[in-house]
Amino acid sequence: MTHPHPRENPDILSSSPPTLVVVDDDPILVSTLEDMLGAVGYAVEGFTDSAAALDRLRRRPLPDLAIVDCIMPGLSGAELCAALAADGGGVPVLLMTALADPSFAVHPEWASVLNKPILEEDLLAEIEAKLRPRSGLRARPEGAPPSRARA
Repeated sequence: MTHPHPRENPDILSSSPPTLVVVDDDPILVSTLEDMLGAVGYAVEGFTDSAAALDRLRRRPLPDLAIVDCIMPGLSGAELCAALAADGGGVPVLLMTALADPSFAVHPEWASVLNKPILEEDLLAEIEAKLRPRSGLRARPEGAPPSRARA
């Protein structure tokens, strides 16, 4: 399945790409996701410090989506979700985890959860699902084949 590139979608009035904030205590994973998501047209801001990420997620302009690890030093993914919900929940969250059963760390109504390692096509599908209700965006450029890369 192919989708219009985020910057080529005629339904978007702004010429700027959707902004994604990636939060994980693993700097290599953050860098990998920045490269992967940037290559398909997203503006990506990466953080390895969850408290710094929360500060960014509270600042305008709000990003379109936060992709957050469940288990991190400082604020966990669940704590970050709770803080955003207390602020009014303006940023949708996609959680990722290496846990076999993330239910003890994350309330299932707070966010979708992807298990690591994450296939690029699964990540892009989840991003698309999270962004579509807000703006009609699509995750992959027109004609781009789904990738089997793992993040």
